[in-house]
Amino acid sequence: MSGFAGIIRIEPNADSLEKDRLAIELMARAIAFRGPDALQQTSTATASFAFSLLKTGPAPQEPSQPCTLHGETWFLGDVRCDGREELKQKLVQHGVELPASPSSEHLVLQYFARCGEAGLPDLNGDLSFILWNAGARNLSVTAT
Repeated sequence: MSGFAGIIRIEPNADSLEKDRLAIELMARAIAFRGPDALQQTSTATASFAFSLLKTGPAPQEPSQPCTLHGETWFLGDVRCDGREELKQKLVQHGVELPASPSSEHLVLQYFARCGEAGLPDLNGDLSFILWNAGARNLSVTAT
């Protein structure tokens, strides 16, 4: 399973941004063994993330994390969606245009955009992820 870590700041300042950048570097090194396929670090004004990718299975995976649909809600984690075809059908019925081979992360983001937190229990598979919306100051955590 891939590794991921993050720091969320509700009230960031210049001092905390530098401290978070240094801390996320240490976290990235600590989780590097979890995923030999890629190691990424991302910092925004309110959050810093580290992601260590382990490519698994035949389903497409996002090559870079955190990922987002519209720069508002950010996804960070590891997902294996069971029932991908059913989930894709639900999204298409809601008017969502999907790429030919959407990643599981993309499907989760789209489903969350349509159904919110209330829809997360409908997802099946091995799921371990966070969804961070800085504007709403909302952090959703899911692990199954």
